[in-house]
Amino acid sequence: MIIDTLTTFAYNTSVALNVGGPTTFGDQIDLEGLGLEEGATGEQRDIGIHGHTLYYRVMVGDEALESATATSNVTFTLVTADNAALTTNPVVIDTFAVAVDNAGANYPVGTKLREVVLPSFAYKRYIGLRRTVATQNLAEGSVSAFLQLDPKGWRSYPQADIAD
Repeated sequence: MIIDTLTTFAYNTSVALNVGGPTTFGDQIDLEGLGLEEGATGEQRDIGIHGHTLYYRVMVGDEALESATATSNVTFTLVTADNAALTTNPVVIDTFAVAVDNAGANYPVGTKLREVVLPSFAYKRYIGLRRTVATQNLAEGSVSAFLQLDPKGWRSYPQADIAD
């Protein structure tokens, strides 16, 4: 499966951040920009394809997650909202936390952090991620987060080098 940039929230995006949050993380998907306008009667925006199940996946990118000094928690929240900052009338779709150590051993490159089926309900205009870092600053690490149709058929391949 090829990852579509229109359905990607983050691709090898750094999670290094001082304690705090929540902050918007990566890119947001504008459902209206994809032609999924809310109807005049307020019917549900269809973010699937002809009834197929749509999955949300988060995985460690090309750099292991590592805190600055001791274990820290980072919480990722998938939100749908009326604005791109994901702060106007937000609705939480999914949330999870991971405990990151200072050696990068807990979550090495390629680790699947989360994979869930997106629920069917009335999504707002934007969908995206917010993150909160607790207790210790995150020193390094990256995350990829995206929507996909078939999690079992998805494979990660190294980026090809294109010669002149």
